[in-house]
Amino acid sequence: MRSTTIKVRFIQMISVSIVMCLVLIFLVTGFSWSIAQRSREVQALMASLQDMSSRMDLEYNDILKLSQNMVPTGPIGQIYDEYLTVTDQYDRIKSYRNFINSLNIAIFGMDDVLLAAYYIPREEAAAGQVLFASFTTKEDFAPEDMPELGRTEEIIFQPMHQTCNNVLIKDTVSVLRPVVFNNNVQVNIYLEIETGVPAMLQGKEDIEGISYIFLQTDQEGRVIYSNSDVFAPGTEVTADREGMIQMNQYIGVQKESEYGFSYVLMMPVREYTHRNNQWIMWIFVVVLISFAILAVVSWFQICFFQHPLSQLEEEMNAFDGRDFADSEYGGNIKEFDRLFGSFNRMKQQIHSLILKNEKQMEEKTMLELEKLKYQINPHFLMNALNTVRWMSVVRHADDITSYVMHLGYILSYSLGKTDYETTLRTELKVLRNYLELQQTTYDFEFVMDVEEGEYLNQPCARFLLQPVAENSVCHNMDEFGHLWIRVRKEGNRIHISLEDDGKGFAANGTDDTGRKETGQQNKGIGLRYLQMTLDAVYGREAELRIDSVVGEGTTVHIVIPEGNAYVQGSGH
Repeated sequence: MRSTTIKVRFIQMISVSIVMCLVLIFLVTGFSWSIAQRSREVQALMASLQDMSSRMDLEYNDILKLSQNMVPTGPIGQIYDEYLTVTDQYDRIKSYRNFINSLNIAIFGMDDVLLAAYYIPREEAAAGQVLFASFTTKEDFAPEDMPELGRTEEIIFQPMHQTCNNVLIKDTVSVLRPVVFNNNVQVNIYLEIETGVPAMLQGKEDIEGISYIFLQTDQEGRVIYSNSDVFAPGTEVTADREGMIQMNQYIGVQKESEYGFSYVLMMPVREYTHRNNQWIMWIFVVVLISFAILAVVSWFQICFFQHPLSQLEEEMNAFDGRDFADSEYGGNIKEFDRLFGSFNRMKQQIHSLILKNEKQMEEKTMLELEKLKYQINPHFLMNALNTVRWMSVVRHADDITSYVMHLGYILSYSLGKTDYETTLRTELKVLRNYLELQQTTYDFEFVMDVEEGEYLNQPCARFLLQPVAENSVCHNMDEFGHLWIRVRKEGNRIHISLEDDGKGFAANGTDDTGRKETGQQNKGIGLRYLQMTLDAVYGREAELRIDSVVGEGTTVHIVIPEGNAYVQGSGH
């Protein structure tokens, strides 16, 4: 795969992200637009219709209350019933005045009542007869011929229409209430009140510039009143499950009245679509602006990352392994400051490694020279010891022969000439030879308690036990001392202990008188050698513990794993 720059990769990532975001925006917008916009328009229409329906229901409620007073059992109806039945002229005039006063008082607080009348329908009078009207009625006054919006057992609701008042021209709603007075005359109470819905509708149209249609429908959904020819009376309108009505290029909502009929408010679909298009246009503009902002920000981000990275690349290319001076970066950005700081630390670490390597190479050269120099003497000493041994054999000096044989074996083992592969068994053999050799010089006894087993044949580090025994024999034990060597296997671990009954030593390296112990430096070297050997060969799997009590002796505990081959070269 061909590599690219961060700039190109960043542009690719930003481009893909932008395309995905745009697709996601349009998908989400397309999905939510119909819901959000439909909900917004429906809520606006429903809010307006709620105001109109509440206003009209209140108007119907007012004239229903007035009609209740005008029935024969009501306060006004009782006076009018008395007027109809009284025969004396004086009493008749008096009753009529009482009736007029009562009616005026009842409608005093209802300025919008345009007409209140008692009317004998055509079924009772050939041409119909107005018994009483609060204002002059039109010549063609026939309230029973008006459309019926809804009906109860006592009330007939009539839709919005022009007033029957001969003096005024206003929109009203009315009710018709049939009653029978005591003279057995069938009379209709007719009441109408000016409605404020047309003014509300006109104000909404003036503000929004949209022609709305207001409908009143009966319980079967038939249009009884319409302010537009688009929905003529008798047209059936049906709302869907969401309460929406869409027909004849109009869309609207429906609200049921508390009296059983319904109100409908509709707006043209083209206005609805126009608003939706405006909404989409605004979304498109916002997306374009967002895209422009994102492009500008992305460009600045590219420059923001490219400059310090280019500077770091130049610094790395300029680094030739000789100039270790710190690189400077003045961007004041913490992340890049840390990056340049890491680069500077890397250069210093490389510098330190170079110096360390040079020093190690120098020390290695010196060690090789020292090794060559010191190897000459041991080889010469071995040859001399062999000569002494054969001379002692010829002269039958058995003690000298045994001493030289022990010394020769130890020296040969140390030079790797004998038992090259070091095992725990050979280590114990060398230890025995060493202790027998030391018994010719020091008065002590040693006991080796070794548990026999195959584990003794496993490879181990060379000179693992002799430094500890040397500390005990040469520096720690008194005359006629004792040394116990114990070796056993527990599970997959080998336990080795070397215990003496010597004078012991304190943790700080002083005796019980406070004086520095003789040979303490040599003991420290031996134990440090042992610790370094265990760490190099076995790592954390080995354990070394020293228990020493002044005047009682010292015990060195060594624990090594079973079956682990020692590190290559550590056996030399």
